[in-house]
Amino acid sequence: MSPKFQKIFFITLIAIISVLFLLSDNERKINPEKVRFKTTESAELRFKNLRSYYYNVQNFESSYQDVYRFRNAHVYKEGENGIHFIIINHWIEDEAFIIPEFFGEIKTYDTLAIKWRTGNFTYEKGDLEKAWQFAAHIYMTIINKDSLCFYNQTKNEWEPLLAHPNEQTQSKIVLSDYFTLVSKY
Repeated sequence: MSPKFQKIFFITLIAIISVLFLLSDNERKINPEKVRFKTTESAELRFKNLRSYYYNVQNFESSYQDVYRFRNAHVYKEGENGIHFIIINHWIEDEAFIIPEFFGEIKTYDTLAIKWRTGNFTYEKGDLEKAWQFAAHIYMTIINKDSLCFYNQTKNEWEPLLAHPNEQTQSKIVLSDYFTLVSKY
């Protein structure tokens, strides 16, 4: 192979890869009704090797679980309502779960009603399928650049949720990592 041909080949290859990268859809749609917890070995390896750096990890050897919390999570002020998402990888069963961690007054709620421009959803704490669906709805709301509200049970009114841009960015990263881990896209 001539050096000139090699140069043209590599330049063409880099150009194709660059175009594919720029055209890739990083914000894929998630169907909240199609719940999936199963992981694959390749998805777990990708997550552990490439993404786990961005998380604080707690290993629970006795229950065969690793718990991942986003390292640069938004810090909520005393009484400020908010959500962080936690990824739990149950590696012995090849399953992963997404669990919302609530802050402020909503931490005491058994159910949390949310709404956005085109829909609503009620999350019941302790239900893994509902947690998955809750996360999927929030993810879709974020990528659609929709505003999100929750029902404040004490004040009997709707209030903004994930109103700060860094809260949305953090949630989008964690949820994207999770949905990649469970091969939803």
